[in-house]
Amino acid sequence: MGKGHEQQLEATLALFSPTDFSAPSREVHFTVQGAFMRSAAWDPCGRIFFSTETLTDTAMFAVPTQTSGVGFRTGINTPPVGAVTFEPYTRTLIEPRDSQTSFALRAFALGGTAVAPTLTERTASSTSPWSPPGDLLPKQVEVEVPTTPVCP
Repeated sequence: MGKGHEQQLEATLALFSPTDFSAPSREVHFTVQGAFMRSAAWDPCGRIFFSTETLTDTAMFAVPTQTSGVGFRTGINTPPVGAVTFEPYTRTLIEPRDSQTSFALRAFALGGTAVAPTLTERTASSTSPWSPPGDLLPKQVEVEVPTTPVCP
């Protein structure tokens, strides 16, 4: 493609049996603009897959797996990041950016439904305030995931 035109590719999310890892029971397809995904997170209650792409596309993906339909990219574009993490207690997707010159620790509240999820950025003035220290340079973010999912 010419300059300024991003190539549209189809990504496939394969859902395997958690007990014996047998062949995929289902696949969900969604459109991406780059060849590689960066990191992934999982909401075990809503069964929603989250991810971001590499430098070629800065979209964030929320892919519902409880429908036979196609997954979708959210309306949120972000600077390139190395990871996304889902925090199940507050149902927040955490996105650290560890660039030495442009670092941040953003958070997005998961809303909507399991088949039509939404992500809304949490800020200091949100219903659930989010205001990490401005000088915090996140290198790695870990979230404790309970053995039994904490579902609303």
